[in-house]
Amino acid sequence: MDAKHKKWNCLRTFHFGRQLSSFAVKTKAKILAPTEPTHYRYRTASIIDLALDRNVPYIINAQTLTELSSDHLPVQFHIDSGTPAEIPTRFVPNWKKFKQHLIKQTEVAFIPRNKEDIDIEVERITAEIIKANRDSGSWKELISNETTEEIRMQARERNRCKKIWHKTRHPADKNRLNRAQSHLRKLYREHDQRRWNNFVTGIEPGDDSLWKLVNLYNKDRFNMPPLITDNQIDYKSIDKAEAIADSLAQQFKNNDLTPHTDFIVNRRIEILNRRPTTKNITPCSPCRSRQSDWLKNKSPDRIIPIFTGIGTMEKFRAC
Repeated sequence: MDAKHKKWNCLRTFHFGRQLSSFAVKTKAKILAPTEPTHYRYRTASIIDLALDRNVPYIINAQTLTELSSDHLPVQFHIDSGTPAEIPTRFVPNWKKFKQHLIKQTEVAFIPRNKEDIDIEVERITAEIIKANRDSGSWKELISNETTEEIRMQARERNRCKKIWHKTRHPADKNRLNRAQSHLRKLYREHDQRRWNNFVTGIEPGDDSLWKLVNLYNKDRFNMPPLITDNQIDYKSIDKAEAIADSLAQQFKNNDLTPHTDFIVNRRIEILNRRPTTKNITPCSPCRSRQSDWLKNKSPDRIIPIFTGIGTMEKFRAC
């Protein structure tokens, strides 16, 4: 909804802005808007991201963030409740450890005698599943700041320059934006190179980091699908190689040139050579030969109807 009003620092007042302001007055609500624009158009900038506050006993501040380089900026509403903000985390289970934990805790010998024994066993299995899931997984942060403070500050500077250029469209602002973008790209390259150097220098023989590095470069980039042979389906790489080798050996095997086969081939060639040659081809007439000489690389049988048709047309025109 394009709700603009001069009450929240917009240049003009629109119809939806008047309705929103009237609704806030009637309901005794407070409109929270940042001081900086949230949407940059080709010529003007405006504040269209708002919030309504009613019966909230805390101080709420709205701030426009320049984390994105798009024309529509996000808005952060900070509620000063006096408690520290929690870092959002997510539980990531390790299904391999989960399976091993259940295998170790499973009891095979269970003979139920009544309904209570079944209920007790179900509760025990449920508790083991919950405990295995809790012990095998780990909590990870959803927001991880792997970049340095210098890169984050330069990203904000780049976004700020881009917003200024969107508003002014001045060549000097465009040059300032290009310089900020180039400097940010340079900082990213240096950061990636620094991380790689630290990873390589920190490799130790007793750690699994060396194995991870070698596995990264030796890992197959193409996963061949299973091969279906005459006897089985091959899934492993060694079985696929053997199947391909057997197929090539079957395709490129030598011909059967045993003495018996050689005798049969020679016998058939001798029989073919003993047959008398026949010459039942009638020679071409002189008329066809003269007509075929007019066009090169043409068969006489295809040329005769053409000249016959031409002669008939000449006779028809003469009449």
